Amino acid sequence: MEIDEHGREWRKSSRCNDPDGGCVELVVSGGLVRIRDSWNRAGGMLVFSSGSWSVFLARQKEQWFR
Repeated sequence: MEIDEHGREWRKSSRCNDPDGGCVELVVSGGLVRIRDSWNRAGGMLVFSSGSWSVFLARQKEQWFR
């Protein structure tokens, strides 16, 4: 885990198995889910409401995105 300048604890995906550390990281705070590339942390992030993120995860589990 890494703590950024705003005090947020970023977590790497539990599915991350890249020995070089290239993974997706996320943080949940203030009702938002922020996602970034661990190789390019300064390159920006995707931001979702926690509700939208929950819907995305549920759809992913249903294999809706095939």
